[in-house]
Amino acid sequence: MFAILFIFGVAIGSFINVLSLRYDEEKNKILFTSAIQGRSRCRDCAKVLCWYELIPLVSYGIQCGTCRGCKKPLLWQYPLIELATGLLTASLPIFLYQHLHGAQLTAQGLSLVWVYIAIGLWLLAVYTAITLAAIDLRLKIIPDQANILLALIGVILVAIKKFGLLDYANFSGSYATMLGAPANPIFAALIAAGFALALFGGIVYLTKERGMGLGDVKLAIPLALILGWPDALIAFSSSFVIGSLVGLLLIAKRKATMKHALPFGPFLIIGLFVAVFWSETILRWYFGLI
Repeated sequence: MFAILFIFGVAIGSFINVLSLRYDEEKNKILFTSAIQGRSRCRDCAKVLCWYELIPLVSYGIQCGTCRGCKKPLLWQYPLIELATGLLTASLPIFLYQHLHGAQLTAQGLSLVWVYIAIGLWLLAVYTAITLAAIDLRLKIIPDQANILLALIGVILVAIKKFGLLDYANFSGSYATMLGAPANPIFAALIAAGFALALFGGIVYLTKERGMGLGDVKLAIPLALILGWPDALIAFSSSFVIGSLVGLLLIAKRKATMKHALPFGPFLIIGLFVAVFWSETILRWYFGLI
């Protein structure tokens, strides 16, 4: 099952590469006709690529990361996004199946429909988030379309929790109560969204958009709705830590300066995945220190 999901995810990652690299800032639409039509070409020599040059991961490896026509290096984005999407597509459903007690429901003879719906919503959120991160990394903008879709996914997940369609616990596990997680999932989502608005909106206001852009605020709020409180706290904290480490590394290698602006969207997305997979582990380590 892992291998099948991985192959499927790698193929989706290849499509995400197409969408993100063909995204037109002026049209402000991720899915538009010219983005999904037309043959793929080398970005340097404009050579039309054959089918065997478009096999996700495989073609990049066989060609040693270069174009067969002009021999110029291909974008590192191609294998990175394909690999990341493949791994998340393979691991997230398995993780969520366990988190949502799929095995117990099966043993009790109960339907798994809502488990599969929740997993499908999360995968859609993953694909949207990766596309968004790739666009932000390239153009330093976050499309509103992606934010709206993420917010809609968040609202549906909150509804699933609220109406008790699933035994949907926080990713923080037993530590959620210690961090003030409300029993009502609507309140948890609103607290997380309010925290996101206050934190990121405050940074934008205090730095006059020099420290962070409005796009990051608009992204943080949907992510907060998806995660709820206190998982959103782990996601945002992780994004700042990872972003700072990457910034310091770039400065140390003299590839950036203190005045260099890094797109923060990708770090927010990484924080989302950190919160999903490792919230409870991080909190166990943190409370173990004190």
